[in-house]
Amino acid sequence: MQRQLRIYRIRKLWPLETGAFRRHLLRLDPETRQFRFGTPVNDNFLNAYAETAFRIGSVVYGAFIRREMYASAELRSLHAVGDVMAEAALMTARPWARSTPTRRRLFQSSARRCTTPAIS
Repeated sequence: MQRQLRIYRIRKLWPLETGAFRRHLLRLDPETRQFRFGTPVNDNFLNAYAETAFRIGSVVYGAFIRREMYASAELRSLHAVGDVMAEAALMTARPWARSTPTRRRLFQSSARRCTTPAIS
């Protein structure tokens, strides 16, 4: 697995890639789910969350090995469209949870998005 962790790419997800985001969320263990959402959540919640994310304008970056996403950075507006406040969340499936370089690159990708106006 260590070798695989070095062979990943980070890129922005598009609304047509809801399935990749959903599979990533469903792969999270119960502890990671609770840490991310502040309460225990089930698969039904995660399915609905993934469906809603792109419809409300969230920006999601994913770390991929081949076609599967194992880590994500999500930016979600806290208010109406055009507001300058957003929530940022990093989620990593095990065994990626300890991959600091992956988390750092995901954070940098989402931070660049926050500081680059008018880019979707």
